[in-house]
This record gives sequence, C-alpha cells and structure tokens, in this order.
Amino acid sequence: MSDSGLLRLEDLPYYFRDDPQVRGYVDAMSRELDRVEALIDEVRDQWFAQQTDLDDFLQIWEYNLGLPIATPGLSLGQRATSVQAHLQKRVAESGADWVAVLNHSFGTGTWSYDEDYADYTVRLTIPYGSGTITATSVLALARAITPAHIDIVVTYAGGGGGGSFIVGISPIGVGQI
Repeated sequence: MSDSGLLRLEDLPYYFRDDPQVRGYVDAMSRELDRVEALIDEVRDQWFAQQTDLDDFLQIWEYNLGLPIATPGLSLGQRATSVQAHLQKRVAESGADWVAVLNHSFGTGTWSYDEDYADYTVRLTIPYGSGTITATSVLALARAITPAHIDIVVTYAGGGGGGSFIVGISPIGVGQI
C-alpha cells in the first residue's frame, strides 16, 4: 500500500482499517489521486512560459499574445523567450527598457536600430539567414512595445547581395503588407 493510501486509511473508522477490500479500494483510489495530483503539478509548472518545455503550452501563449504560432526554425527556448519578452512589454517605459526587452527577445548583438531613419520612425535591422529571428516576430513585438506615434521599419542585413532590403515593401515600391 502506498504512503498516501496509509494516510487516507487513518481517516476511516477503526473497524474498516483491517478489512482487505477497504484497504484495496483505498490503495487504488490513493494511487489514482497521486497521479492526478502529479498531473496538476506538471500543468501548473508548465503553464509559466519561462518554465515550459512542452510545445502545446507554448502555442497557447503564442496564440493569446498574437504571436506567430510554432514558428519553424525556432527552438522551444527561443519561442519561450519571445513569449516572455511580450509579457514583459508592460515594463518598457523608457528607451532603455525598450532596448532591453528587444535584447531579451532577440539576443544582444543580433539586431540594431536607427532612430534617425525618418521622422517618427525607427528602423530595426535584423540578420538575414535561416534560423535567425523573423521579421514577423520582430514587428509583432516592436509594435506591441513601441509608442503608437512611432512607425517601425524592419530591414534584413547581410542578404545574398550584401545589401539590405525593407521588409513589407513590394519590389516596385507600391504598398506595404
């Protein structure tokens, strides 16, 4: 009999404690309750984005925050970091906080920004290549933590031609996506 079963058996009247059928029921019930309690503990631990190692929980966070769900090429850790950065966006009250949130999400040194790109516009430059951060995730986070009167332009750097190109502008320069 399990330890929790012995503890639950103590709650019964003395004349049931020695009955083999009652002991069998209590033991089976206790083992099942132990499994349910372990599942509850796992769900509670996995629910926090910084602790999760399950894709299902991370997808729930991404959906609720409006992030791209299960972005190909990103590990669970990178996706969890992005979720955590979106959750911390509430504390981006200054320029230093804004940079810190983006650094936390994208990694220090993997991106840069230019405040003097145009009036009320910030240009973010991210590396080009597979496995790097994506323009979609950069725009989603940057728009969420940037004041509404500031526009954001994202460019890729280090593309095949060595130059950069603006994300969201068509080749002939008409419209944005």
